[in-house]
Parts: sequence; structure tokens; C-alpha cells
Amino acid sequence: GKTLPYAGLVYDLNENWSTYASYTKTFSPQEESNFIGQRLVPTEGDSKEIGVKSSWFEERLNTSFAVFSARHDNLAEYGGFNINTGRSYYTGQDYDTYGYEAEVAGEIVPGLEATIGYTDLEIENADGHDARNYIPTEMFRSALSYRLPQMEAVKVGASVDWQDTIRTDNTLVKQDSYVLVDAFVSYDFNKHLKASVNVNNITDEKYLNSLNWDQAYYGAPRNVMASLTWKY
Repeated sequence: GKTLPYAGLVYDLNENWSTYASYTKTFSPQEESNFIGQRLVPTEGDSKEIGVKSSWFEERLNTSFAVFSARHDNLAEYGGFNINTGRSYYTGQDYDTYGYEAEVAGEIVPGLEATIGYTDLEIENADGHDARNYIPTEMFRSALSYRLPQMEAVKVGASVDWQDTIRTDNTLVKQDSYVLVDAFVSYDFNKHLKASVNVNNITDEKYLNSLNWDQAYYGAPRNVMASLTWKY
């Protein structure tokens, strides 16, 4: 067994604004093995966050801003290939992560809902150098949906996501920043039955969505998905 302490505090500044802070220890078992085949010990660390939130127009519009930091000790990182065992091996590395994120979400006007968020983070190794460069350090997310007032059964929406450049830690492979655009339309036949059509990656952006372990995976090209959903 493992006991993890957690503490959190929320303070209401007034009817619209509140501030909060939290702290927790972290613990996570790992499946990876080292060079001689021994399983790595669990990664441990801690996480801290402080931020402010606000709520407006009877909670129809909400905003938040947070600053965070986290430490991970002995986190599994790809070390290479052991020709004697025919298996990849991993080493435990220490990392510090810190950054901030902001989000605005709510119903702008009746029927029109939107979410906009931005995250900026940095990851450093024990020597203070940038690490895990295959993880984006800047991300922008946005989504918009609108229920047509003339036809309330119809709902349309779109999302735009952006991330900055990522690369392998050995810098041999790089994926430039890219934008993904999705859209959907849905129709509610009644309170139980709904049909929807989603168009993903409208611009048919060609991109690599993972550069972990010196491997690369292409993201899905433009695709269309139709679905029929029944809810009891």
C-alpha cells in the first residue's frame, strides 16, 4: 500500500472571483525494465497548482487561470536496445515540469457555446536542460457549437486545435507546428434518438502526432464519421 497526501484550499474573493491552491504527492508503478531486465521502481514526485477562477452571468460564462509545477523522479525513459536480450531497455530520469494554462468557457448567447484554452509548459531534466521534446510545450484548443434557433433539433459546431513544434530528443526528427480543424452537425429526432456527422481534419493536414521513443506516427487524414445514437 501507498498513502499519498493531498491538500487543497479555495477562497472566495467575492461573488464572481475565487482563488485556490493545491498540493499532492504522486506515485505510479512502471512496467518498463532496465538494461539487465529488472523492472524499474515506481516513479514518485509531487504536484503544486495555484490559480484563480471566475463565474459570470449566472455561471453561463466561466474563466480560469492556473500556474502549476510538478516533479517526477525515476520516470522511465527509453535507453536503447540490448542485443544480448533482444529487448529495449529503459532508464529512470528525473524531470521538473512547470507552466500555466488559461481557459474561457460558456454560453456566449442562447444556443451558442464556446471553449477557448491555452497551455504553456516547460520540461527540464536534472541538469536543467529542455527534455522530453516530443511533448508540445504550447497548445491552443477551441471549440464552438450552435443550436439553430429556427430548428432547435439541429446543432452545428467546429473546433480548431494548434500545437507548437515537437522533435525527438536526439533532434533527428522534427514535426513543425500544425493546426487541426474539425466540424460536426447533429440532429435530434427526439429526446432518445440523435444522428450526427463529424468531419475530422478538414484541411487534410499531414502531421506526425507522436515522436516518442524515436518513433513517429502519422495522424489520421481527412475522414468522415456518421453515427446514430439512442439514449434511454
